[in-house]
Amino acid sequence: METKTSGTVHLHRNEDGSGEKTTVLAEHNEVVHRTNTGDIYVTRNGIELVPTPSTDPNDPLNWPLYWKLLVLLNVCCSGLMVAFCAAGIIPGFGQIAEAYDVSINKVSYLVSVNVLWLALGPIVWAPLCDTYGRRPIYLTAMVITLVASIACAVAKSYGVQVFTRMLQGFGASGAIAVGAGSIADVFFLHERGLYNGIWIATSQSGPFVSPMILGVVIENLGWRWSLWVMVIFAGAFLVLMFCFLPETLYVRHLDADAIEQNATPKERKRLFAQTSFARISPKPISFLEFFRPLYMLKYPSVGLIAFSWCVGVALPDIGISNIVPLAFGGVYGWGPSAQGLSNAGFLVGCAIGELFAGKVSDLYIRWRLKRNGGVFIPEMRLHPMIPGLILMPFGLAGFGICVEHKTHWMGPVSMMAITIFGYQQLVSLGMAYGIDCYKPQAPYVAAAMVFCRQLFGFTVNYWLLPWVENSGFQNSYIAQACVLAFAACGPVVALMVWGQKWREARPVPKGFGTSQ
Repeated sequence: METKTSGTVHLHRNEDGSGEKTTVLAEHNEVVHRTNTGDIYVTRNGIELVPTPSTDPNDPLNWPLYWKLLVLLNVCCSGLMVAFCAAGIIPGFGQIAEAYDVSINKVSYLVSVNVLWLALGPIVWAPLCDTYGRRPIYLTAMVITLVASIACAVAKSYGVQVFTRMLQGFGASGAIAVGAGSIADVFFLHERGLYNGIWIATSQSGPFVSPMILGVVIENLGWRWSLWVMVIFAGAFLVLMFCFLPETLYVRHLDADAIEQNATPKERKRLFAQTSFARISPKPISFLEFFRPLYMLKYPSVGLIAFSWCVGVALPDIGISNIVPLAFGGVYGWGPSAQGLSNAGFLVGCAIGELFAGKVSDLYIRWRLKRNGGVFIPEMRLHPMIPGLILMPFGLAGFGICVEHKTHWMGPVSMMAITIFGYQQLVSLGMAYGIDCYKPQAPYVAAAMVFCRQLFGFTVNYWLLPWVENSGFQNSYIAQACVLAFAACGPVVALMVWGQKWREARPVPKGFGTSQ
């Protein structure tokens, strides 16, 4: 049960509790139902289900696993689209500069404006998805992404390209605002580490996968075809969502009296379908709703992680990926396809980092639960991040040193993998931690963190390229590593030590978010 401290819950029950009646429910054939002072639901290994599922078949927590995984697939596809839009054109910087007769530095602004609207968009989408549901936002945002991608592909001037890239970023940002909420809607607290990690890993690997794919496309078919590939992906994902993405937002306190408990499976499916596009919450949207994500930043569990994300996206993520044309194109003399393939280092680091952020962290939390009397404290999520926090600055400095001295290409690529190994844990576990602390406000938590990260990321191209050109790879990246160690890792360590105390000192947010 939840305590007055946000995020702290009791996840374990003793198997031999006296006076308890044990039955197996049809809706949860892998779950035991116990009654003593009240009804609780626990897994067969004693982990209590949080949130408590209802008896309503339309409750997303009661859906079969295949429906939940289908939701996860759609969430991951929409997250992948975000990355394709932002980073897909990077291997084509040289061709775009020639086509529009502008400098490489100016071409990099096409990524910056897209990232800017990836930051601003969730502030609009988050309150809408809490009122009208997740599905309408996914579909509307993907339609905008599709139309904007077509406009990008046919843009004749640099100015038009800038505008369409902004619109494309706004559409793609819908996935950022809704994704965390969708996962929290359908998975229980003890499952979110794994499934939230899969979503984050997909979103984070996208900036590395897209240049690998589109670099080959750009080299063989030209840079405009990279944008047409985005159109194809957006169209395919739109069809997938329209056909196979159900509504996941569920107002828990209205369920018991509103559903016919004896409805047949066919009637239940009909009830489910009728609510797919309906307004979910009767509460009207006020202008202040659009500032709720910024309001969440006053809570240290959100604000400090958001600050760490700002530094993380600026230096390990965008700070390396946007420098690839200068490093591997300028120093190593590689073409667009080879530059794209250099992102294999990012991909390997992302995959291994997510393994730690998902399965390894879940195993660690189960071990801590046994030692902590079954009480889950959100700060437990942060402890598995320690290896990544140590390796992330090391990899960043190593990347600059390797490029400066033009070592074998495996040198900088390996350093990219080490850096992203740590960054992936910071992003994945940081997001899971914030949502564990404030689950009812999950879309606002995600929007707040992404807003800060993307807004700061927008500035990177205005200072990073000149810094590297003036100071060299070695000096600039050693300096960045020092900043990263202090500004990104420091707040996380502070939350490990004082996070619970700070949460107890601040009241739980009220008046917005879902009821779960």
